Amino acid sequence: MSGIFILSAVAILLFMFKDDSKYEIVYKGSETNLSEANEYYWLLKNHRIPFKYQIPYNWRNFVAFGYKESPVYIKVSEENVERATKVMMFHRAEKMRMERNIQAGKNE
Repeated sequence: MSGIFILSAVAILLFMFKDDSKYEIVYKGSETNLSEANEYYWLLKNHRIPFKYQIPYNWRNFVAFGYKESPVYIKVSEENVERATKVMMFHRAEKMRMERNIQAGKNE
């Protein structure tokens, strides 16, 4: 029984600390920026760019009093980093342009 427990604990640790060197982070935020992260999720999905969307649990919430926010990561494979960065950059520029047009319309 204890052998199974030790093997499962080792497997969990190996899974937690596996090497993600094939992926690079293109977006890092917190739970307060979840709506922005979801925008980028759908943006990358619609452009058919393979990615990993991760919200790892903050284990301090388990042992400490209170709530600590968990980070949000969007990781893209090394081959698609440049393409994903361009898509996200053009999306931000278009979003800023739309917000300026809305502000200009309100000031008229």
